[in-house]
Amino acid sequence: MACPPGPPPGTPVTRCAHVGQQAGRLEVRSLGRTGLPVTALGFGGAGVGNLGRAVDDDTARAAVDTAWEGGVRLFDTAPHFGLGLSERRLGAALAGRPRADFTLCTRVGRLLRPNPVKAGSDLERGGFAVRDDLSCARDFSADGVRRSLAESLLRLGLDRVDVLFVHDPEGYLRQVVEETFPALSALRDEGLVRAVGVATGRWETAARLVGLCADREVGLDVVQLAGPGPLRPWSSGWAGLWSAARRGRGVHARAAAWSARDRGVQLLVDTCRQRGVAPMASVPPGAVAPSRYPVVAHFQTPEQVTAALESVRTRSAPASGRTPT
Repeated sequence: MACPPGPPPGTPVTRCAHVGQQAGRLEVRSLGRTGLPVTALGFGGAGVGNLGRAVDDDTARAAVDTAWEGGVRLFDTAPHFGLGLSERRLGAALAGRPRADFTLCTRVGRLLRPNPVKAGSDLERGGFAVRDDLSCARDFSADGVRRSLAESLLRLGLDRVDVLFVHDPEGYLRQVVEETFPALSALRDEGLVRAVGVATGRWETAARLVGLCADREVGLDVVQLAGPGPLRPWSSGWAGLWSAARRGRGVHARAAAWSARDRGVQLLVDTCRQRGVAPMASVPPGAVAPSRYPVVAHFQTPEQVTAALESVRTRSAPASGRTPT
């Protein structure tokens, strides 16, 4: 399946004139070396893909509209999110918005195909409250990458995406480095995507791919790490540990778990900085907090969006016009 035409090959990524300024009081940053403008807070599409529970079309649309009105210009989705529902809903909500005014990310690595074994809902198997007429087939081949992007563009109603992530590549790292990323680089050269990256919940996977891609001179621009909170050396988990320690409560087991996570996250951030790769965090709605790096939260309701916007506006964050790499 051929991808719809995008900008002419070699179209440069221009730096947003408003980088370092505010979009509806949200800071706009440049995403590392890509030059792509991103707001400090992004709208993750898993929630409007019915993650964990169903939300109706009007509520999902209201959540996206509230984010836009609040200045959010970074949107993140995937075929896996609601078996295509998230991409369709985001595409419909963004239709008519100036394309140059927002940055959109989606993923490859899971093709949506007819489900041969239906249970009626994807909730138990995949975590999304949608009919399971389709299922995800893992495919990191070059052909699979192109098919996945072409199908995503149709669902989104767009002719290009800004960031294309490899989704949860655990168990496929060799193929991802040798086949997937070269295919992504070709799409970038063709102007169908502006930047390529990896999205995973495991810092070990992300750090290893950053190193492997650098060693093989494979272009990797962005890493998105899903987790309980923003990418910070001192996470909210540490704050809880120190509070408990001051009250004299036993924290050894919990401290060991948080310590391992935080050390790993810091290693990933350091590796990204050394290799010129931009980090990004993916978090639940209630975990939004100011960060040096873009934070994508997966909202379902306008109330969640409003609360998150209030959080990032009222709590100080390190000022920066550029995402540190």
